[in-house]
Amino acid sequence: MEVSKSDWKLFRTHIAKWQENYMERLMQEYVELLSGEELQRIKETKITVETDIGYGTTPLPFFSSWISKQPFAHLENYFIGYGMVYGIDPGFAAATFVLEVGRRADSLTWKKNHNPAGIKTFNNCKVVNGYCKYNSEQEGIEAMYQLLSLYYTGKRFSKRLTTVDEVRTKWSEAVDEKLTAVIWNEIIGG
Repeated sequence: MEVSKSDWKLFRTHIAKWQENYMERLMQEYVELLSGEELQRIKETKITVETDIGYGTTPLPFFSSWISKQPFAHLENYFIGYGMVYGIDPGFAAATFVLEVGRRADSLTWKKNHNPAGIKTFNNCKVVNGYCKYNSEQEGIEAMYQLLSLYYTGKRFSKRLTTVDEVRTKWSEAVDEKLTAVIWNEIIGG
């Protein structure tokens, strides 16, 4: 049976909504599968400046639910994928992103240079006005994860930097460790 052009057109106009509804149902099933005690434990998780930034703190359905409401929702797969590759929690990376580029992802450093985290020098990047310039959003997000991984594994400094406090103190010129924890709590629904 051959599919007509009009059928394909109809399919393409509806597929995004079908996928969105399907993922919403999957997330709801995940939440329902959790026992009341486990769900309560997740909701009561409090990120502090001493929380380890390694992969696994943020439940992915909670992350997906949060990021879907953000103006940078199209970056979800990069945050989750690079989180798994580099061993950094996507909730922490997203909190860092929000602090550096704003909740609307409207900083000029991000819009023009695809620099998600105020990276000044890293891997011989092209530097424009004191900050690295990347060719795409994906390249910028990956550079952020690579740099965070170097902090986390101890390959950037003489010791491993594993907590919100240790990483943000070294990374940022501002004193924003507590604000990072607040945003990360928001991401996991705490």
